[in-house]
Amino acid sequence: PEPELSYFVYPIVGSIPGVQDFYGVGTTVSAIGGSDVDITYVRLMGDAKRIPDGNFEIDLLTVLDAPIWSPHLTASLFYVDIRNGTWPEGERGINSDPNRTYYLLASKVWVRGAELSTHFFRDQLEIYFGFADAAVKPYGLVDPDDTFYTTDKAQLNESPRGYRYGIYLDDTDDRHDPRIGYRVQWERWDMPASRGENSSFYQDDYNITGFIPVLAQNKGCWC
Repeated sequence: PEPELSYFVYPIVGSIPGVQDFYGVGTTVSAIGGSDVDITYVRLMGDAKRIPDGNFEIDLLTVLDAPIWSPHLTASLFYVDIRNGTWPEGERGINSDPNRTYYLLASKVWVRGAELSTHFFRDQLEIYFGFADAAVKPYGLVDPDDTFYTTDKAQLNESPRGYRYGIYLDDTDDRHDPRIGYRVQWERWDMPASRGENSSFYQDDYNITGFIPVLAQNKGCWC
């Protein structure tokens, strides 16, 4: 069946322990023009925990799965604008202590990114590649001993770029609302160095999910 146009407006309240409390609102419009295109806008705010006299704010806009010439080639775009943000980062190295955290502080962060996806066999196989570019106006850094370092000493990367790419196999009855079948995904994240003393790195993610119907007419499933 053809996707049906729908829209949602929803409140958002959350907390990242030691980093940020926030609240806000989001709105999503789905199945635009009878397609799989979704557009979402989110606005979050709160008191900046580690930047004195600062208000934490985020504006996020995403456009997902817009077709390019053909439904078999789609593009997704996103834009993020952050004011007075904090990014937690653990210690690096094999002997690092997982309880010791650095906090990277920025008075302004802009992030823009895009992803291209090719789809085969009625969306059962997807290959995708994406990137994100950021511009950072640093404020400083707080180390695990709660010592604050100014912008010059923090040596934050002011123009990081990251990549994401992978392969996604979906052998289910419905990609958006599966009741039977399985999914397999491999994904790699190429991450830039966050500050002067760190190196860039990559991360491989693997996911296998199965869906087993447990009610009549596939009205419920285990996964």
